Amino acid sequence: MSDSNWITLYAIDLIFEDSWLIGGLSTLSDKIDIPFVQNPRNKEPVLPGPSIAGSLRATAMKVLSNDATEAAEYTEELFGYVTSGVESDGKKKKTMTAASAVEILGAKLADTKELPETLERRRTAINGKTGAALNRMLRNEEIVGRASYRIIVQVQGRASDDHKSYVSQFDEVLKNWHPQLGRGRSVGLGRGKIKNVERVSVNLDSDKGLQWWLFEKQCLFGGHAKNIANNSGSNIEYAKLEPQENTAANLISVQFELKEPVHIGFEKPESGPILIYRQFGHPTIPATSWKGVFRHRVETIVTLVEGPDLANDVANVMFGSSDTGRGLLRFRNSGFTDANGKAISKKDLRFREHVAIDRFSGGAKDTAKFTWECVPPGFLTKLDIDFPDKEKYTECNNLIKHVIRDLHEGIIGIGAGISRGYGRLSAEDKKNHYILPRKVDVEKLKMEVNQISEKGK
Repeated sequence: MSDSNWITLYAIDLIFEDSWLIGGLSTLSDKIDIPFVQNPRNKEPVLPGPSIAGSLRATAMKVLSNDATEAAEYTEELFGYVTSGVESDGKKKKTMTAASAVEILGAKLADTKELPETLERRRTAINGKTGAALNRMLRNEEIVGRASYRIIVQVQGRASDDHKSYVSQFDEVLKNWHPQLGRGRSVGLGRGKIKNVERVSVNLDSDKGLQWWLFEKQCLFGGHAKNIANNSGSNIEYAKLEPQENTAANLISVQFELKEPVHIGFEKPESGPILIYRQFGHPTIPATSWKGVFRHRVETIVTLVEGPDLANDVANVMFGSSDTGRGLLRFRNSGFTDANGKAISKKDLRFREHVAIDRFSGGAKDTAKFTWECVPPGFLTKLDIDFPDKEKYTECNNLIKHVIRDLHEGIIGIGAGISRGYGRLSAEDKKNHYILPRKVDVEKLKMEVNQISEKGK
């Protein structure tokens, strides 16, 4: 380790690949129940330091060691800890703390001239047994569109120190960091990507290093680090790091062709047609719709091969619950394209008229005519599910294949009106291995559920 007073700064360029939400506080008079955190002076969406630190800490637990106990020790050394201790009399408690060697100095919106788009939307919670919406759980939330941030992090130590230094450990964490930040991470929100990383180590005991620290470090914050590279030497060490790409092995991806129209429900207007759900102006199958279909079908399959108890346990570990926390799977939103990959436009959409039937007479019910906006057959949509542990939990992965096969064969569908000629899909690639599941191995599935449950304790 270096005897001098060295500090290392990181400038991390993060891009949100889809919408995201880090919830703030609302008042009783607010229309939005869950607004995004914003700067009150200029209304910019804020990316808080604690959210970044928590995500980095979770990554450190996975990558600093293969041994869980050792990984926890390294993580505490790097990010600090707070624990409760007990005095020798067994009664008086004291708090044990250790400062973090990593400091999140802030995150700045890359483009301040044009703020990201925002969208108000409604969400509710679902009763797992009945499939109906829970009472008093409807809420309005405000999500933020794609945005880029420059995150500044300070770490104690020097880049060229040995492999056990704070800087080398943080390099390892950063290399394996695939950001998932904020609320709704299992339903398409908060997925980020590291685009660029610059690292500068400075010797504050040297005149040159101290001068740079006092008068020139702002150029790193603002994304103008060209002069740093030119002036680097024995007291200033500059490097650009290559972030590790999120491998395709973690992604389940199947492209479907619409065999029937698709309508995703939205707010019902007082008059006029019922429009299809949109995000930022684009017709979308939200990740919540995919997750609901997959959860219900997995529960059905496991109930048939074993029983409801195992079905409930499997659903909780794969899709999450209020008791067990987040599940293994993270679904993404899906748009619509034509055969050439061009996004669907408003003129491509169609309107279909319906009428409710009087169950007593069998005739059309008075004043019950309605119109749905829908995506017509022939267009494409892609299902994307992030499953980082799919090679480890092969039986859970096999259940996903069963659901995708059922979608492909038209046994289940997506969106509203499944019983009236809507929502049937077919996999474009008939040889995709995700429509070729094997028989469910109940005993192996039980072992995986127990393993996941123990890991989460």
